[in-house]
Amino acid sequence: MNKATDSLAIDPANHAAHQLLADAYSSRQRYEIGQASELFQSKMHQPIGFTAIQPQSAFVDLDTLSIGNSFGNSASDFTSLFTRNGAVASADFFLGNHNTRGAEAIVAGLYENFAISAAQYNYKSDGFRENNDVEHDITNIFMQAQLTNKLSIQLEHIDRETDKGDMDLVFDPSIFEPNERTTIQTEYTRAGFKYKPANRHSILGSVAKTKRNNNTENFNTITFPITATTIVTVDDNIENKNNELQYIFTGDSVNIVTGVTDINYDNNSLTTTRDIIPPFIDISNTTADNFDTDFLSIYSYVNWLVSNSFELTVGASHEQFERYGQAIEET
Repeated sequence: MNKATDSLAIDPANHAAHQLLADAYSSRQRYEIGQASELFQSKMHQPIGFTAIQPQSAFVDLDTLSIGNSFGNSASDFTSLFTRNGAVASADFFLGNHNTRGAEAIVAGLYENFAISAAQYNYKSDGFRENNDVEHDITNIFMQAQLTNKLSIQLEHIDRETDKGDMDLVFDPSIFEPNERTTIQTEYTRAGFKYKPANRHSILGSVAKTKRNNNTENFNTITFPITATTIVTVDDNIENKNNELQYIFTGDSVNIVTGVTDINYDNNSLTTTRDIIPPFIDISNTTADNFDTDFLSIYSYVNWLVSNSFELTVGASHEQFERYGQAIEET
């Protein structure tokens, strides 16, 4: 990890250094956001070639074993010294107890100035206790084209489906929700470009849109003194738009990174509580929440590599955050 950060201090546009730092973060707990950020930057900077992208690496909430989140870099372990037209493929599998298993398949191809990769990831486990199972199916398609010697563009699409029980862990393993089920459906689409008007100068742009549906249902039944069931369903529909523009200057000892980020986050949540007491009572109560968040950030950082053992970073940023919404309750 130190070597990766040292490399980025020298050249913040080095895609290999971003990838190395993402790989280092992938095996550390609570580094998930940093890992996803470094992976994204690596993809934005990478040259055209055999892009073997692991589809699961874009998500930080998979609730899998460490080995289940990453199969390593087997798709790029044995590569040629020079890139040429052709196709490569890789497949990885693993098995474990409690019906734990996973598979990853990647196919990548390169023809002249165009590259494409497609990947499929599946993970399933019954967990170590009741209702601790989880299953993921993730597909990824990534395309990149070098239009000129200065301009490259890329397009990425990811689909995710998840079905899981209660994955939360507390100090007492016997405390969990035996009837809680959650399904997640996510569609992620991104378009980006990299433009190098001159040596040492890079301009990056990205437009991304995410649609996500989280549905959680939990019920509790009591049988004494009467039989009664309460069903609680939470349905979240989230739409996220992320627009970014960044300029990077790489000097001999001074680097400049400046840019702007615009994020719109829209969450429509529907919570339904249903009380059933057979044979005559069936009461439902619904609460609808809508929250719309706008976030704007303008930033600039200057990194001065004074010597091999000392560097100085100075930065400034301006952030604007707005959130508004409403809640409606119906019986």
